[in-house]
Amino acid sequence: MAVGCHSESEEPMGAKQNKLYEDLVTETEELRAQLAEAHEVLRAIRAGSVDTLTTEKWKGEHISRFQGNDHPCRLPIEHLNEGAVTIDQDGLVTYANWMFADLVGLPLAQIFGRQLSSFVSEADRPQCEDLIQKANGDGSRRELALLSAGGESIPVLLSVHQLPVEPDRFYCCIVSDLRRQGLHEQLRQSVERLHLATTAAAVGIWEWNVKTNRIRWDAQMFRIYGAAPTADGCVPYETWSHAVVPEDLSEQERVLWQTVRRCGSSSRTFRIRRYRDGEERHIEAVEITRTDAHGQTEWVIGTNIDITERRRVQIKLTQSEERFRTMAEAVPSFLFETDAAGWNTWTSESWCRFTGQTAEQVSGHGWAEALHPEDRASNLGQWLHCMEHGLPFESQQRLRRTDGTYAWVIARALPVRDEHGTICRWLGSVTDVDTIVRVQDSLRESESRLLRAQRSARAGVWDIDLLTQKVQWSEPHHELYGFTSDVTPSHENWIAGVHPEDRARVEAQFALAVLARGAQSIEFRINRDGEIRWLHSEGHVTCDAEGRPIRVAGITWDITERKQAEAALQERNRQLELLAWTSQRLLLGREPERELLEAIFEGIARLTDMEMFYYHRPSEDPKRFQLHMSGSIIENKQDRFAGMELSDHFCDRVAEQRERLIIEDLQHSSYSGNDGRKVAGATSYAGFPLVANGELLGTIAFISNRRTHLCEGDVQMIQSICDQIAAWLERMQLQRELHEREKRLTLAADVGQLGSWDWDVVTGRVEWSSGHFELLGLRPGDVQPSYEAWASHVHPDDLPEVEQNLRESMASHAEYRADFRVIWADGSIHWMAGRGRFQYGVGGQCIRMVGVMVDITHRKEAETALREKGERTREFAAQLERLVAERTKELLQSQDRLRALATELNLAEQRERKRLATELHDYLAQILAVGKMSLDRIKQQIGAPLVEELDGTLDEALRYTRTLVAQLSPPFFHELGLPYAFRWLAEQMEPRGLRFTVEVQDGFPSLLEDHATLLFQAARELLLNALKHAETGQARLAMTAAEETIRIEVSDKGRGFDVAALDSPSAGATRMRFGLFSIRERMIAMGGRFELFSRPGEGTRATLVAPLNTSTVTKLEPSGVNHHVSDIRASSNPSVFSAQNSARSSTKIRVLLVDDHAMVRQGLRSILEAYADVEVVGEAAAGDEAVALVDQLRPSVVVMDINMPRMNGIQATAAIRARHSAVVVIGLSVQADALSRLEMLRAGATTLVTKEVAVEELYRTIQDVLREHTPQ
Repeated sequence: MAVGCHSESEEPMGAKQNKLYEDLVTETEELRAQLAEAHEVLRAIRAGSVDTLTTEKWKGEHISRFQGNDHPCRLPIEHLNEGAVTIDQDGLVTYANWMFADLVGLPLAQIFGRQLSSFVSEADRPQCEDLIQKANGDGSRRELALLSAGGESIPVLLSVHQLPVEPDRFYCCIVSDLRRQGLHEQLRQSVERLHLATTAAAVGIWEWNVKTNRIRWDAQMFRIYGAAPTADGCVPYETWSHAVVPEDLSEQERVLWQTVRRCGSSSRTFRIRRYRDGEERHIEAVEITRTDAHGQTEWVIGTNIDITERRRVQIKLTQSEERFRTMAEAVPSFLFETDAAGWNTWTSESWCRFTGQTAEQVSGHGWAEALHPEDRASNLGQWLHCMEHGLPFESQQRLRRTDGTYAWVIARALPVRDEHGTICRWLGSVTDVDTIVRVQDSLRESESRLLRAQRSARAGVWDIDLLTQKVQWSEPHHELYGFTSDVTPSHENWIAGVHPEDRARVEAQFALAVLARGAQSIEFRINRDGEIRWLHSEGHVTCDAEGRPIRVAGITWDITERKQAEAALQERNRQLELLAWTSQRLLLGREPERELLEAIFEGIARLTDMEMFYYHRPSEDPKRFQLHMSGSIIENKQDRFAGMELSDHFCDRVAEQRERLIIEDLQHSSYSGNDGRKVAGATSYAGFPLVANGELLGTIAFISNRRTHLCEGDVQMIQSICDQIAAWLERMQLQRELHEREKRLTLAADVGQLGSWDWDVVTGRVEWSSGHFELLGLRPGDVQPSYEAWASHVHPDDLPEVEQNLRESMASHAEYRADFRVIWADGSIHWMAGRGRFQYGVGGQCIRMVGVMVDITHRKEAETALREKGERTREFAAQLERLVAERTKELLQSQDRLRALATELNLAEQRERKRLATELHDYLAQILAVGKMSLDRIKQQIGAPLVEELDGTLDEALRYTRTLVAQLSPPFFHELGLPYAFRWLAEQMEPRGLRFTVEVQDGFPSLLEDHATLLFQAARELLLNALKHAETGQARLAMTAAEETIRIEVSDKGRGFDVAALDSPSAGATRMRFGLFSIRERMIAMGGRFELFSRPGEGTRATLVAPLNTSTVTKLEPSGVNHHVSDIRASSNPSVFSAQNSARSSTKIRVLLVDDHAMVRQGLRSILEAYADVEVVGEAAAGDEAVALVDQLRPSVVVMDINMPRMNGIQATAAIRARHSAVVVIGLSVQADALSRLEMLRAGATTLVTKEVAVEELYRTIQDVLREHTPQ
């Protein structure tokens, strides 16, 4: 209910007004009975729709909107099938509904304010006015004709009722269109239904006169609120407010007063507690206001409906609908409904979510768009067929998902018939069976795969019914036993297929498994087509509820290969045990070599069942091998094998070819050879070479008088052991050589008067060599070696600086270098040079220091004298200091060389090669060159034939010397670095059949000499491998540097090889494996790695990766030369340096000779001074001296040697040409190869000639180059 609280007017309502209210209520009920159709009213009440009422008052058109549920007044007005009009006492229209506007064909705005009679035909207007005058009480009605705006005459029934509103009179007119058949009967039925509906709806009506503040309830209102009715129906405001639940009261009063102030309408719900029983009820209230002439609210009329039951029903209905929706969404099906014609009228939301269709797209036959195109036509045809004959519909089809994929579904639909048996609609569901279909497909595929798997695994499945004794076998089970298809599965046939020796055991184990009601696992043999095969059968016993076995099922598979593998594994384990034992003995054994090898050979013979073995070592005669040891050889046969010539025995072929030789069934073998083993009745022979780093160290052979065949595993095992023995023999030989080197090193330290110390910084323990004692003026044992003992002998003036230097070197991880004085016991003072290095622990803490000390008293004294004598003395001191540094460095690196023996040996080899090359180049080649020069002079003078012959001999000697020098060490390798060395190597290898390109990254750094040497050696070996095995003649070498590492990649596109095949026992694979292993070990010793990739037919790529340890290359500039210039002679005049101006004005060719060999310079001088137009103005022994002399003497021609100390000829040429572009430089070298020539020309030289060139050719070259560079 909605009731006003307090009006501005407090006057009580009069009796007349009460009567008017009662009349209004009565008339309203009559209007409701006449104007409403029960069906529309009930539907509107349940629907709670929104209606709009348009009225035209005195101030213009007014639109009121009513919203609420079960409102009894709004629907009868706006949604009736009759026109409704309200007129005042003058017959003017004050209200009309939309139905009346439709009848007359005019808009509402043109209807309001006109006479009602103006819409009636002229013939019926008097009757209309008479009808209005007579309308009172029950009202009156009459059939008339209306005129529409289009001139059409419309027969209607006009009913007029006077409204009980004072003081004005208003009439409510209902206009019914008589053109509809049965209108009167419908009206009567509507009246009855409306009366029943309003009674059943329990609608209470109230009104409030705002000005008099009088409130009146009808009887239904009292029943709703459970209050006692009053005589006149009037109630105070508190009757309503006290009944409203306090929580809802304030909001209801606010809405009501807002409606009154705005002269509008409102609808709301609230709760009350009935007076009669205190029960809480839910009320729906609707109010509408009526204004006076001034636009102020005058009346408020409202309704209250008890909606408690309806709310409960709505709640239950909502819950029921939610449950239905939840159930519909929960089941794996999509529900749908169609009409009798099969058009879709409703589909559950899950269909839309599954297919992505909207409800509009699904309607009709739109659902078929979601079917797979291949299923659509057949599905629709089946659906139409079922509808035509009224048959249940079921179809399996594919349905499109939202992601565009399709899923298998089953659609089912059943017809729904009415009471006459006619199909009125169809109900159905669509179930997602995609998983089931796919599982079924998977199951069929799985069964097929199972059969394939059984066949591929050589397994068969079997099943035995113990009650019926029925046996079932799978097809692969038949094949497993070799049964034909006509063999009936039975226990008897199965046991008959078992090997006779295993049948009793198998039957017993099977019976025991059945009795034990557990799993069975049996292994047995079968004889299939004459071949013995091993089978393994696994089964499980199934029991009934009482525990009785009723069924046994299982699987049987062929395990022959596994049995064979187990036997092979046992054999392999024995081989591995022998390999492990051999490795341990070779690594850790301390017994003599003969005892150790004999134990190993006897172990091999026992394992391989070879009765005899014999081991040969090379003798002093390279063509003979001497028997070193043997086992089980008959005494009278030993002499036969004591020694052997190559091509005399099997073993000599092993030695000659350096590949293993296996001869099986020796007595029947066609292998030729004069070998006593064949005569002695041996049945098999196995010989292996012992090769390490390409050197044959011996042969070992095993002989059997029983075995005729050797398995590959035994051969591989013996090969592996032989490789280990060869490496061990090589290691022992290297250790012996190392021991000798250490002895020589100790002797060198004693001879060089070096003293060494070893200081454990953590414990303070110090060890001195005997030389160290002597350098301190002591004898071993005079004092206990310690830091304090050493410091006590250091001169007090030098000790602080020496200790500070020691602390700084230790902190910065730098090398310790110090010169200091020591005081001997006799008071004499001696100068010492100390050099040391530190070792650090994991945390960076210094833990050890080792170093050497050398007496440099004489050097210090010499330095003083040298400073007085000039540059020559200083050069001598520098050479002495370098000598001391080199000896110190060699001594300090002895520990490292011991740990990296293989690397050191390689470096030693390269150093020795370099030394020999230097010796040959610096002495023999120079002597030969000078001899050639001298011989040229003699030949010019006498020209005897003997001189010609001697000249040819010297030429041949020089060519051989150059070739030998190049083979020992690449020219300028140590001066110009790796890139130059590799380009030189490419030039050398091209005549041998290998062309390879050298690619060097820009800015490739200079490397330490040792690292460069090792990298050059490794790369050369890889290129030699490509030459031997790639069969392509083409290769590529690339040098790059990045992130503190360098990479040298050697690649070819030859035939390649299988890297795994390196493990094969062939001699070629063994040599290649060892060579690559050697390269890998050298790279690891450098702190790098070796990467290898190769495949047959795809070429080979080998990469050397090493840390970037760069060397510092000092570039010497002529202006900064501070070295002593030695052996300089400016022509024959000692005063040439003071007479430079006159020298420069000479017309002779001024020549400066530059060579580090005085003998060569003298030879060249004597040759050139024989020419009248040539003047030798000076000589230099090094490149930096040459640069300085060019600045002083300004010669025309400089004859420049390439290989010189400090600054080589290429660097000196570049410096001279940069400072004196007019000076002509002619290169001079023993090695005048193409790369040397190219580098010299790049530096600015005009040409490059060899030192042994003929005298006249050298003179002619000087003349030619001067003519080319002298302006005409």
